[in-house]
Amino acid sequence: MAIVLRIFAFGPSRHHNRTGIVRMQSADQFLKRPVALVPLLLLLAGCNQISLKQLIRPEPEELVALRDRANAAYAAEDWETAEGAYRDLTERVPGEAENWFRLGNIYVHKDRLFDAMALYREALLHDARHARAWHNLGLTQLRMATHTFVELQKYTEAFDPVNQRARQMVDGITRLLEEQPDAPAAISE
Repeated sequence: MAIVLRIFAFGPSRHHNRTGIVRMQSADQFLKRPVALVPLLLLLAGCNQISLKQLIRPEPEELVALRDRANAAYAAEDWETAEGAYRDLTERVPGEAENWFRLGNIYVHKDRLFDAMALYREALLHDARHARAWHNLGLTQLRMATHTFVELQKYTEAFDPVNQRARQMVDGITRLLEEQPDAPAAISE
């Protein structure tokens, strides 16, 4: 941190106390001065490829419009438009679990189950109490398990005990998924 701070003319300075001993100002003391934040913000803006304006003042109107567009497309089941809008939201506001969750739901509707599971996990990284994300992750994993057992049946003989067990698993998971209120997908929107 000291290296970065010395790049700017506003870096840590020396202070003399009454005894004449020179004391360097710490980085914490340096950062408490408002003028010290300007070079730091400029450095961060350059590193993250975002404008200083976005660092200082986000544009809520633009985010509100983007969120409205995403929600409207999602409600209309326009998955292509909703996917693009929610992707933009996850880039602009990466800490909002609901955006990751909705994007996961879109991928379930598009039968992109691996991607959906990754997005539900991302939502849970941002909000571990997001119950609908846990629910949908579990259901998506069950669907993936079903796909796996169906594939297993294609590559084994019908009399093979593994094939018979796979058939039982598919039947059991299918029954479980059908017990959900909105079968077969049963994801929480």
